[in-house]
Amino acid sequence: HRFYFSFTDGIFSSPTGNGNIDTFDDPINYSDMDENGDTVGVKLLVDSGASHALSIYDITNKKIKVPSNTLHSFLGAGLSGDIFGEIGRVQKFNIGGFSFNEVVTSFPDEEGIQRALDYSDRNGSLGAEVLKRFRVIYNYPEEHIQLKPNSNYKKEFQYNMSGLEITTPMPGMPIYEISKVRNNSPAMAAGLAKGDQIIMINGVNATKYSLNDIVRLLHSREGRKIKLFVQRYNQYYKAEFILDDSISFANNDTAN
Repeated sequence: HRFYFSFTDGIFSSPTGNGNIDTFDDPINYSDMDENGDTVGVKLLVDSGASHALSIYDITNKKIKVPSNTLHSFLGAGLSGDIFGEIGRVQKFNIGGFSFNEVVTSFPDEEGIQRALDYSDRNGSLGAEVLKRFRVIYNYPEEHIQLKPNSNYKKEFQYNMSGLEITTPMPGMPIYEISKVRNNSPAMAAGLAKGDQIIMINGVNATKYSLNDIVRLLHSREGRKIKLFVQRYNQYYKAEFILDDSISFANNDTAN
């Protein structure tokens, strides 16, 4: 199909009057209160197609510090290959007059940053995990973005606490395979391995799940029990683990 859009000057007017729509311009504020209470201003690419909340390139600004409590993990796949780095939480993130606490943030390693893009003019990217909390208006003529909180606004920021990456080796078919297992993760402790085919999830045939359903389950909440029945070559195995938020500030305080 081919779609056509026409744009006419003067028709759109910015919503006003209710006080809960705001704008922001570059740079967006980034705050890591663990670093001596400093607020660091950063310039971010708005990437609505990225699933993360924040991706911050610490090597672009000496004031940006990677949190002390992180996990080394697979962050995603780019045109040049897989990207790895650290996942942690920043204590506070401010954007357009709104403020979020304990935002899950990825910090790609230097090789990943250099392979992904030319970072000379920005400090990272803002993804869908933040944007989904607003009704977003991209006001191109006036060069700003307007944000209005929606029903997702107060939801906690979550991440994949299992340590599993799941793929569909046969696109369009509800067949799921483990493609990666994070070191020292609950999934690794349960004995799961790359290449295992998932047969059942919490007693339900895996074909009843979509890939998005599985992703949401692995991001759901700390303390949730996950039971998997998997096939490895010609053998079948049961595995059980508990989702663990090991990058929470509570766990960081306990470790200290």
